[in-house]
Amino acid sequence: MEFRVDDCIPDVETIMALAEDIADFDLNGKKPEDVHVGRIINA
Repeated sequence: MEFRVDDCIPDVETIMALAEDIADFDLNGKKPEDVHVGRIINA
């Protein structure tokens, strides 16, 4: 199995989703667990 650099670089959607989670955490004072659970429910 060869090592691919692409596998280690998050795609734009992943980065944007993470940025949204961070923004939610900062603005609403949510715990990271709450943000994660909310994403699963809304997915």
